[in-house]
Amino acid sequence: MERSVRRPVVVVEDHLYHIDRLLELLRQCAPELLERIAVVCLDRPGPDTTAAVERWASEFPQVIVMADAPPADTRRQRRLPSGVLDSSNGYARTVTELLAPRGLLVQDIQLETLRFVPVDQWWETIYLANTVRGMYAERPPQCVFLSNKRGFHATFGKDLLEVGFDPRDVLHKDELSEALVPLLRRRLRDAFPLELQVAGEAGPEWITADPVEVELLSERLDLVLWEDRATKVVLTGRAIASSRGRVELSGGVHEAKTWRALVQAAIDGTGGVSTRALGQRMAPPRALAAECSNAAARHIYSLRRRLRVPDGLLTIEREYRLDQQLAVGRVGPRARPMGSGGPLSTS
Repeated sequence: MERSVRRPVVVVEDHLYHIDRLLELLRQCAPELLERIAVVCLDRPGPDTTAAVERWASEFPQVIVMADAPPADTRRQRRLPSGVLDSSNGYARTVTELLAPRGLLVQDIQLETLRFVPVDQWWETIYLANTVRGMYAERPPQCVFLSNKRGFHATFGKDLLEVGFDPRDVLHKDELSEALVPLLRRRLRDAFPLELQVAGEAGPEWITADPVEVELLSERLDLVLWEDRATKVVLTGRAIASSRGRVELSGGVHEAKTWRALVQAAIDGTGGVSTRALGQRMAPPRALAAECSNAAARHIYSLRRRLRVPDGLLTIEREYRLDQQLAVGRVGPRARPMGSGGPLSTS
């Protein structure tokens, strides 16, 4: 299974048909969410489940799938562990392997294939979501339930409230197109308002700027450019020489502009920053070529002093470039999906 296996959304269902419907809905209404989703299929093994796994691998290759069938795509599919069906702890462990902190668990409220849940007490599956939340020491996920029953408020609405869930977060399966997609977009934007793009890696990750996330990224990457604030640029990462582990710059100063250009060039794979263009920006108006060259060199020298390894910023073929050996990332506000209507759109 792929390296970045944890996803912002995990969907747990016990019927193939419901997973088919949900994935097709997302393909039509919110295709940008498919690569953010993992699916846990609890349906019984057999030719239908095997065929479904093959179909999902072909039609929804972005989705991570766990099901009781041979994987059709070993990179993003895995066989369902037997412990998922036998104990609440096994179920919770499996979900937490797939669900990112602060993510969203979308769970059928009646999981009939779980052997440890009494048939006449099917609503007890709501407690499983609370077990999942309890396995996160920090940044626990949220939960939304799916149901094909109505009138549940009168039967187990109190149970939902007792374990910390709002009965209004139970969505009827006939209303997913009107209710689920807007809810997913809204909650995911609240939980993950930023995106991280790493040089050499496909697709941005959705993240938050809480201290835990910042620390984890600073340990994982050599250089991270944070542009999550309108007037400030922040540098963090293993290569930053500051005793504080971070450098804060006003977004409009020359140094911030140069770091932004260097990091973006590394991510785009387009080389670096032209020495001539940088010199013309740094030198006074109508400066001679030699003055421009000296101004650029002095400026780059000040940037190199920010790094533990000055050779991380190189001069190659009349360009300044970040060393390709550095793990470089950029964090900024998430791009607005097509047709979303705004940062917190519910359309």
